[in-house]
Amino acid sequence: MREYFKLFSYNFAEFSAKDIVEFVQDIGYTVTYHPGKPGKEERGFYINGTAIIIRPPDVQELLSSSFHSAYKFTASVLWKNYSDMYYLSGIVSGKATCRKNETLYKEHEMLFMRLKRKFKMSKEEDPKAIKNLEFLQSLPR
Repeated sequence: MREYFKLFSYNFAEFSAKDIVEFVQDIGYTVTYHPGKPGKEERGFYINGTAIIIRPPDVQELLSSSFHSAYKFTASVLWKNYSDMYYLSGIVSGKATCRKNETLYKEHEMLFMRLKRKFKMSKEEDPKAIKNLEFLQSLPR
């Protein structure tokens, strides 16, 4: 099974991860923050019932590097999907899997594309501030 990642970065000076979370909640989804486990789980806001993660920027790296452009892509939205299967952790237990659920896949693809249209950062943008810095610093790591 091949794993695919669809990803886009957002301008963290214009939008905070909090703004994206609120947008997602306003359209009817619930979101849970996970501090992440190195090598096992992504740090970020998980849109419940989907495989989409809103990843906040790496504040420490951005501030210590004086907003070096190499770190501007750490603020992103990630969608994990699979070539011939689409299942979500928690829905499938153990070694059991299910065939690709086209309806669910299309719904999540539409959500990802909606987020991308609204929040995607263009290549020319070079943010030099962090919106809602105090909120991001308060998140557990």
